Amino acid sequence: SGDERGFWTGWGLPSTWVLVVLQAFVGLGVSAIVRKYDNVVKILCNTVVNIVVYIFSVMFLGYSVQLDFVLGASLVLTAAYIYNTSPKSEAATPQKRDAESGSS
Repeated sequence: SGDERGFWTGWGLPSTWVLVVLQAFVGLGVSAIVRKYDNVVKILCNTVVNIVVYIFSVMFLGYSVQLDFVLGASLVLTAAYIYNTSPKSEAATPQKRDAESGSS
Protein backbone atom coordinates (compact mmCIF):
# COMPACT_ATOMS: atom_id res chain seq x y z
CA SER A 1 0.00 0.00 0.00
CA GLY A 2 3.06 2.29 -0.11
CA ASP A 3 4.67 4.54 2.43
CA GLU A 4 2.17 6.05 4.88
CA ARG A 5 4.34 9.12 5.52
CA GLY A 6 3.92 10.52 2.02
CA PHE A 7 6.19 11.77 -0.74
CA TRP A 8 7.30 15.00 0.93
CA THR A 9 8.67 13.33 4.07
CA GLY A 10 12.36 14.10 4.61
CA TRP A 11 12.59 17.21 2.42
CA GLY A 12 13.39 19.29 5.49
CA LEU A 13 16.62 17.40 6.13
CA PRO A 14 19.85 19.16 5.10
CA SER A 15 21.22 15.91 3.64
CA THR A 16 18.27 15.76 1.24
CA TRP A 17 19.06 19.20 -0.12
CA VAL A 18 22.76 18.37 -0.40
CA LEU A 19 21.80 15.40 -2.59
CA VAL A 20 19.44 17.55 -4.69
CA VAL A 21 22.17 20.14 -5.31
CA LEU A 22 24.74 17.45 -6.09
CA GLN A 23 22.39 15.83 -8.61
CA ALA A 24 21.81 19.23 -10.23
CA PHE A 25 25.58 19.61 -10.68
CA VAL A 26 25.78 16.09 -12.09
CA GLY A 27 23.14 17.06 -14.65
CA LEU A 28 25.09 20.17 -15.62
CA GLY A 29 28.27 18.13 -15.93
CA VAL A 30 26.57 15.54 -18.13
CA SER A 31 25.16 18.24 -20.40
CA ALA A 32 28.63 19.82 -20.74
CA ILE A 33 30.18 16.44 -21.59
CA VAL A 34 27.52 15.59 -24.17
CA ARG A 35 27.79 19.06 -25.74
CA LYS A 36 31.56 18.85 -26.18
CA TYR A 37 32.05 15.10 -26.66
CA ASP A 38 30.00 12.17 -27.87
CA ASN A 39 27.78 9.82 -25.92
CA VAL A 40 30.49 7.15 -25.62
CA VAL A 41 32.62 9.53 -23.53
CA LYS A 42 29.65 10.19 -21.24
CA ILE A 43 29.12 6.47 -20.73
CA LEU A 44 32.82 5.88 -20.05
CA CYS A 45 32.91 8.80 -17.57
CA ASN A 46 29.84 7.45 -15.79
CA THR A 47 31.39 4.00 -15.53
CA VAL A 48 34.71 5.34 -14.24
CA VAL A 49 32.80 7.29 -11.57
CA ASN A 50 31.06 4.05 -10.54
CA ILE A 51 34.46 2.38 -10.24
CA VAL A 52 35.76 5.23 -8.06
CA VAL A 53 32.67 5.06 -5.82
CA TYR A 54 33.12 1.31 -5.43
CA ILE A 55 36.78 1.76 -4.49
CA PHE A 56 35.80 4.35 -1.86
CA SER A 57 33.13 1.95 -0.58
CA VAL A 58 35.76 -0.76 -0.18
CA MET A 59 38.19 1.63 1.54
CA PHE A 60 35.81 3.46 3.87
CA LEU A 61 32.61 1.42 4.21
CA GLY A 62 34.04 -2.06 4.57
CA TYR A 63 32.71 -3.52 1.29
CA SER A 64 34.57 -6.55 0.02
CA VAL A 65 36.15 -6.66 -3.42
CA GLN A 66 34.25 -9.01 -5.73
CA LEU A 67 35.82 -10.84 -8.66
CA ASP A 68 33.05 -9.80 -11.06
CA PHE A 69 33.69 -6.15 -10.20
CA VAL A 70 37.42 -6.49 -10.83
CA LEU A 71 36.74 -8.15 -14.19
CA GLY A 72 34.13 -5.55 -15.17
CA ALA A 73 36.28 -2.62 -14.08
CA SER A 74 39.24 -4.03 -16.01
CA LEU A 75 37.08 -4.38 -19.10
CA VAL A 76 35.79 -0.81 -18.83
CA LEU A 77 39.22 0.69 -18.21
CA THR A 78 40.62 -1.28 -21.16
CA ALA A 79 37.78 0.00 -23.37
CA ALA A 80 38.45 3.58 -22.22
CA TYR A 81 42.15 3.17 -23.01
CA ILE A 82 41.45 1.74 -26.47
CA TYR A 83 38.89 4.47 -27.18
CA ASN A 84 41.30 7.24 -26.17
CA THR A 85 44.33 5.87 -28.02
CA SER A 86 42.62 4.93 -31.29
CA PRO A 87 42.84 7.39 -34.20
CA LYS A 88 39.82 9.68 -34.34
CA SER A 89 37.79 10.27 -37.47
CA GLU A 90 37.27 13.99 -38.12
CA ALA A 91 33.68 13.35 -39.19
CA ALA A 92 32.88 11.89 -35.78
CA THR A 93 33.67 14.96 -33.70
CA PRO A 94 30.71 17.10 -32.58
CA GLN A 95 32.63 20.32 -33.36
CA LYS A 96 33.10 19.22 -36.99
CA ARG A 97 29.39 18.35 -37.34
CA ASP A 98 28.37 21.70 -35.82
CA ALA A 99 30.68 23.62 -38.18
CA GLU A 100 29.31 21.77 -41.20
CA SER A 101 25.68 22.33 -40.19
CA GLY A 102 26.25 26.02 -39.42
CA SER A 103 25.24 25.78 -35.76
CA SER A 104 27.44 26.66 -32.81
